[in-house]
Amino acid sequence: MHGNWFGSILNTPRGILYLDEILSLSKKRMYKVRTQKQDRILKILQPIDDAMSTIIERINQEQMRQDHPDFRPGDTVKVHIRIIEGGKERVQIFQGVVIARKRGSMNATYTVRKISHGVGVEKTFAYHNPRVEKIELVTRGRVRRSRLYYLRNLTGKAARIRERGLPR
Repeated sequence: MHGNWFGSILNTPRGILYLDEILSLSKKRMYKVRTQKQDRILKILQPIDDAMSTIIERINQEQMRQDHPDFRPGDTVKVHIRIIEGGKERVQIFQGVVIARKRGSMNATYTVRKISHGVGVEKTFAYHNPRVEKIELVTRGRVRRSRLYYLRNLTGKAARIRERGLPR
């Protein structure tokens, strides 16, 4: 059993553990039946797992962007995004209505919809994307939904959104 190529041993105060035994244990088996050997392995691996999660959280905090304005679905925004074509780099502006926003830490996204030459175009951007230079808030919209997917079926004046702050 321990004669394969990674038969290295891990010498611990509680005894000797073979790496192939550690790697062969799946989480499903660990939840079903825990033996003493599995408990030893978990006690050894738990501090490593905790240290890795704090390192990942610290890296995520460094990558997060705090300079974006506060916007909601229904708002019209200009997204300035850096595009590299060949060896040249330029900034392209994508202006449209925010139809969805997914909140989260590093996986936060927002979807912007615009009509370009009679065709609806939607782009989903990562909120903390380093390629997005800035987000400009053009107007604030007054809507009663958090996902404005119904705008896909509307055209012309029916697809307008009232401005927030104006009376009925």
